Amino acid sequence: QREARAAAKLNHPSIVAIYDVGVYGGTHYIAMEYVEGSSLQERLAGGRLSPTEARPILDQVAGALDHAHNRGVVHRDIKPGNILLTADGVAKVTDFGIARAADGTQLTRTGVILGTPEYMAPEQAAGGVVDYRVDLYALGVVLYQMLTGQAPFRGTTPHATLHAVIYESPRPPRQVNPEVSRAVEAVLLKALAKAPEERFQSGREMARAYRRSLLGERVRVPSSAREPARAKGRDRRPVLPLVGSIVLVALLLVGVAGWLLLSSGGDGEAEATAEAQSATGTALALLEGNSRATAEALQATQSAAEMTAKAMDPESATGTAAALEAVRETATAQAVRGATRTAVAAETAIDAAVRETAEAMATQTAAAHPTETATPPFTPTSPPTSTPKPAPTAVPTSTPVPEPTKTPRPPKPSAGDVKTRGSDGMKMVYVPAGEFVMGSDAGGRESPKHKVYVDAFWIDRTEVTNDQYRKCVQAGSCQAPGGCWVGTPTFNDAGKGNHPVVCVNWYSAQAYCNWAGGRLPTEAEWERAARGTQERTYPWGNGGPDCGRAQYNACGAHTVAVGSKGAGASPYGALDMAGNVWEWTRDWYGDGYYGNSPPNNPTGPASGDGKLMRGGSWDAGPNEIRATFRNAIQPDFSGNDVGFRCVQK
Repeated sequence: QREARAAAKLNHPSIVAIYDVGVYGGTHYIAMEYVEGSSLQERLAGGRLSPTEARPILDQVAGALDHAHNRGVVHRDIKPGNILLTADGVAKVTDFGIARAADGTQLTRTGVILGTPEYMAPEQAAGGVVDYRVDLYALGVVLYQMLTGQAPFRGTTPHATLHAVIYESPRPPRQVNPEVSRAVEAVLLKALAKAPEERFQSGREMARAYRRSLLGERVRVPSSAREPARAKGRDRRPVLPLVGSIVLVALLLVGVAGWLLLSSGGDGEAEATAEAQSATGTALALLEGNSRATAEALQATQSAAEMTAKAMDPESATGTAAALEAVRETATAQAVRGATRTAVAAETAIDAAVRETAEAMATQTAAAHPTETATPPFTPTSPPTSTPKPAPTAVPTSTPVPEPTKTPRPPKPSAGDVKTRGSDGMKMVYVPAGEFVMGSDAGGRESPKHKVYVDAFWIDRTEVTNDQYRKCVQAGSCQAPGGCWVGTPTFNDAGKGNHPVVCVNWYSAQAYCNWAGGRLPTEAEWERAARGTQERTYPWGNGGPDCGRAQYNACGAHTVAVGSKGAGASPYGALDMAGNVWEWTRDWYGDGYYGNSPPNNPTGPASGDGKLMRGGSWDAGPNEIRATFRNAIQPDFSGNDVGFRCVQK
């Protein structure tokens, strides 16, 4: 019951769904999603993964954990055995049996360990207070194991393992697997920091740092990830994240040392000078090494200055040592602050550059491929010339005035009318303006129900196909789906030209819609087109799904041709709005937005935790293909069950 209550709060493609809970014949049961495949533990029994093979698994599990944590659920037993992998590479987290809800429920008792020792965070192993960051630590252990083939801590007994988790430093991953880069190693060590505040603070942050590490970008390694916890009494200096900052400190210290040498006349000058030169040379050489070598370089440079001070009389040596320490502390603090500001600014600039590049491409595409020609404004003719009236004749003649010729206006579209888009030949259906009830009483992301008004719009009758997307690629406005975080693209499969294009992220989908003369639908537009005004559960009504209406997980493994499930049409004639592929929308997801949504044409929050996807897919269950189900994932995600459709005003 505890597992069901915890998991029932969660609706995410990378979390095994709970369908029902009850009692039969005195036995409690949980009915959950069947996942065909194997566990990550079984996969690792065949050998470790490459860094690129590990990335999609990390991305999906990290997203699942963020989803759970945002809803107050901590798993507390993340490990390879609780991560299931489908044949298409979809990762799903299962077994919330010891999950702890944020309501304060305590699931510990004297003498009992809840969790698996190799994957427990230090505070969890020590029996302290835990929060969501124990899951992120465990995910770091899983990533370490995926890349090296072994867990970072493994004792001969559970208690020996727990002791190592609490007090020892993890073995550097590069010592276990030399193929791990220094940048990736830094991510692993940060994820395994002893102090929770020094780890990654969300799955999204960890996944993003890992993706960037594959390109050579490093993160700062916290001291608690490099030094044993039992050495807390030792003076720990922060390792500066930028070598340039270390060089600055070194030059300051050596400069002071040199000035002292020039002003000193002691007998030990020659010996001190030689020692100082040797130590300084060692420091400069160590600056070329890794973060540990950088710390040693700082220490060696300081030693050089101290040797110089010892060559003078004891009184001045004491004052000089204090001065050197003050210089070192000040320069170090300034360098750390500068490096932090630089890292934050760089990360912000990278994210902004991605968004601005996509928007600039979309704007340029829309300008190069206009889809509608504006009608020139009406220009009135010159005023009529006034002519004198002729003198009346004896017998006036009545001449009828002709009726002015009127140009008939095109008829106003009606609900379900169809038109063809010129850029790609897509059939679009018309959805009239009006009010409808959005959301449901299912709880979670779908609640509360609320009334929304949307203006009229045209929406693609089906999802965009491979053949249609190819036209955008050939026009130079879209990028062909190459790599895919989950699964394999069908873009180059000649037999699937009329299947929905997959493995396109949010930015690529938006670029296509701009090229075609439209945009991605808002979440409100999508739901209005899918269920109409009668609060339908599915596009076709309230009856459950079958394979004549939707392509979902009971109907075969993968996409089908668009429009082939005609019995599942929405009230306006839109097809495939349940199943086949998830569909990107324009909106960000934000907790609580439904409770404060604008009543007219809502467009979602300005930012949030992922872009919303709707409609479910070929591998989704009946619950996920409902018209009100909301799924959110990072906009740079691409999978073989994700596609899109466009709208026009």
